[in-house]
Amino acid sequence: MPYVVAGLILVGVMCLLDLLLTFGVVRRLREHTERLDGLPTFASADSASQSGLKDSPLPEFSATARDGATVTTEMLRGRPHLIGFFSAGCSACHDRLPEFVALANQAESHAALAVVSGTGTDATRLIENLGNRPIIVAGPDAAAVVDKLGINLFPTFLAVSPEGTVLEAGPSTSTQSFLDATLAAGSR
Repeated sequence: MPYVVAGLILVGVMCLLDLLLTFGVVRRLREHTERLDGLPTFASADSASQSGLKDSPLPEFSATARDGATVTTEMLRGRPHLIGFFSAGCSACHDRLPEFVALANQAESHAALAVVSGTGTDATRLIENLGNRPIIVAGPDAAAVVDKLGINLFPTFLAVSPEGTVLEAGPSTSTQSFLDATLAAGSR
């Protein structure tokens, strides 16, 4: 009988200890939830389409490129364009950058514009890895373009027709579909 009582006391103490640990975990989860609620939200994987960019005219904007040239929506009209939006602190942006550069260099029938948000060594590395082919907008002008177009997910890629209509939009659009859309727009 004393063994049964000792066993019951031991089980009771373990249950109380487990209950205390569970309360601690729940409290910690609430703290993390509050922290996550304070972070900026990012859209779903198809955010560029959902925001209304796809199949609509490219919103009007004006920015100064790194080479000093003025880049405007009006300047982009007349030939197809690829536009890539990158953020310095975004690891996916660094991963997808070679795909964008290859696409920018793949066909001479279109122009390419890279918009690089952020500062520091990561932004510098993105800009250096872009090379000479795309027109590059960085710094405060990049932030203004991102805000004007409502880009809220990085990276985001746009294929724009010569008339200024966004043909493809999204962070995961394949290189081939961009090239097809851009070349089709160039043959119109």
